[in-house]
Amino acid sequence: MNQSHVLRFLCDQDALAENTNRRFWLDKLPVLLCLHQGEFIAFVDQCPHQMKSLEGGVMRANKLYCPVHGASFELPHGRHLSPPACRGLLPMTVIKKDGKVFVEVKTE
Repeated sequence: MNQSHVLRFLCDQDALAENTNRRFWLDKLPVLLCLHQGEFIAFVDQCPHQMKSLEGGVMRANKLYCPVHGASFELPHGRHLSPPACRGLLPMTVIKKDGKVFVEVKTE
């Protein structure tokens, strides 16, 4: 079966302050939207360590830290940097249009 993508609205562009993040739900998919160095970055919101949310995790020096156990991930790509997580985050494509922020979601 072919996969396609649809754009799903998350928020207005002014909804996040610099170096903050917020969790959104798209049906059953948790999405973490970050604003880092003026760019929106999105990941599936699950730390690979224990599948906990990363919402509220500190972002500094191009890193996002899990608020539960401190695992760190490289921004903007989500590459794993330190334990206890053992793999990176799943990135999502962000689209800004008409003052709004969308992510691409795969459909079947």
